[in-house]
Amino acid sequence: MTSKTKLDDSIPTKQNISIPFSPLLFALAIVLLVVVSIYTKAALDPILEEAGLSSFRAKHTARAFVNFSIFFGAVWMIKKLSLTQLAGVGDYPFVRKYLLLAPLLLILMSASNLFELDYATVNFFDLGLLFVSSLSIGLFEEFVMLGLLQSYFLKCYWLKKNGIWLSVIFTCLMFGLLHFVTFSEGLVEEVIQVTIAAVLGLMFGTLLLRTNRLLPIAIIHGLFDFFSLLDEFKPPVAEVLTAVKADRTLIDNLLSVAILVAPMLIFSLIQLRKVSPQDVGEKAVTIH
Repeated sequence: MTSKTKLDDSIPTKQNISIPFSPLLFALAIVLLVVVSIYTKAALDPILEEAGLSSFRAKHTARAFVNFSIFFGAVWMIKKLSLTQLAGVGDYPFVRKYLLLAPLLLILMSASNLFELDYATVNFFDLGLLFVSSLSIGLFEEFVMLGLLQSYFLKCYWLKKNGIWLSVIFTCLMFGLLHFVTFSEGLVEEVIQVTIAAVLGLMFGTLLLRTNRLLPIAIIHGLFDFFSLLDEFKPPVAEVLTAVKADRTLIDNLLSVAILVAPMLIFSLIQLRKVSPQDVGEKAVTIH
């Protein structure tokens, strides 16, 4: 990598960075893309069920098809907008791999679901479909939100004061708010989900800048979703869950979120402080 001295002598200016779209319009386009993907999946579900698929297979087949389609489109757009280095899909070295141990702990927390399944009743084709569907979630969300949105904002604003921080935080807030799409679990549960998603987005966005690689982050995201969604293979226990939820107070919910979120938030902010503006700038003006 170019030395700091050399970078300081040739700091790029806004004039020699190509910005084809307004950042605000670009962000709105990303929001529209996510909303359209949600409605497309919902529209495909009944079509696939009418074709003979079970409800489970229809849902996850639709999800995988739409998510992978958008993922490949995002990869194309990343290259088209010269964001490959900022998006972690370029030829910069994969560094600080040990930092990925932090999100891997999330997988260990959710992997206990593997030991709670009754494998005598599990359909392994459905299990494989769930894995592919979950992986597609990680690829879709990370390549769109980090590969496109965060990288584009960094390219636009890294030269501005606090531009790197604002770009990463704006992206993670958008990531969280885009999970705020239904109220099926109640307002408190939805707010909790948004909070956790936003902090995860902050951690993933920071790790992208610190490690120079997006694909491992997307795979970790997909694995976390896979283990979390294994609940779909458990026997229905709606009445028990309803009783448990009724016994939980708002304070209980907030404490649970704080215990999960606080370490991730602290870790992310510490790592974000270590992001080098020179490194970000070099990636912003590199087109290969």
